[in-house]
Amino acid sequence: MSDELVGGPPRRRGRAASPALVVLVAGVLLAVKSTQGGGSPPTPQRAAPTASPSITAWVAGSVTLLPPLCGTTTLQPRCPGSTPAGVYATQLTGLSVEHPFTVRLPAAWSVSILQYGNGFDLRTGNRAGFSLLLGPRPASAASDRAASTYDAYGLATSVAFDPQVLSTPPTRTVLDGSTAWSVDVRLRPGRTATADCRIGPPCSPLFLQYVSLIGRGREVAAGAIAGRTGRLVFFDLPKQQTALVWVWDTRTLGVVDPVIDSVHFCTSDQGCPTVSNPLGTQRSQASS
Repeated sequence: MSDELVGGPPRRRGRAASPALVVLVAGVLLAVKSTQGGGSPPTPQRAAPTASPSITAWVAGSVTLLPPLCGTTTLQPRCPGSTPAGVYATQLTGLSVEHPFTVRLPAAWSVSILQYGNGFDLRTGNRAGFSLLLGPRPASAASDRAASTYDAYGLATSVAFDPQVLSTPPTRTVLDGSTAWSVDVRLRPGRTATADCRIGPPCSPLFLQYVSLIGRGREVAAGAIAGRTGRLVFFDLPKQQTALVWVWDTRTLGVVDPVIDSVHFCTSDQGCPTVSNPLGTQRSQASS
């Protein structure tokens, strides 16, 4: 592996969210906070009650809902007590923009939600798994405004600047039929991983949860775990959003790659298709 930057400096977006959008999002977040209790994740905000028919359509088909599209309001069906093998529909949220997607889970996989509903940890019983996150913030970014300007390629190249890790150059790959950028990382010899990485072992944080310009989670979104090589796959979503797939250990790629291949992002205005196998013609060619 190389610790040299390849491909030039991080590419940044042309513009950040407007002040008016920030004010609007602030109002939405405050309203959500005032209506929710304790540490439960915020209720995903929709433009109008018309969201209910799309939820009903998903339930009527073979797709089962995962949180936060279940059990968070009286209009949504109760969340499943377990996740048997099948296709599941859910969403990532941020800046009041919804990104519904489907994923095919084998038997014995479980799902947990990250704070604010902007990500999920998906794992098997043998602790293999990956995280799917919206809007990760580089741990080295000096400000929220700076963090929000990175696109997928910029996030991939930013890993090379972190003094805690050795990284491969960004490699072009495909996720859900679109270009993505993959980077493998490992902790540098002599460096110590001390942060809580959520999935168990301590790690050196590379990315933090990043929800919006005014609301964010502080916990580690992705990092380098001692004794493991991790894989970070970055891709762009509509409306200047970025997302990250973090494979915790590349030795488990044979187990997790089929699940990552099945991830399909649907249109945010119409939801996911109601067919018996919505992923059958949507498989990507993500590298192993």
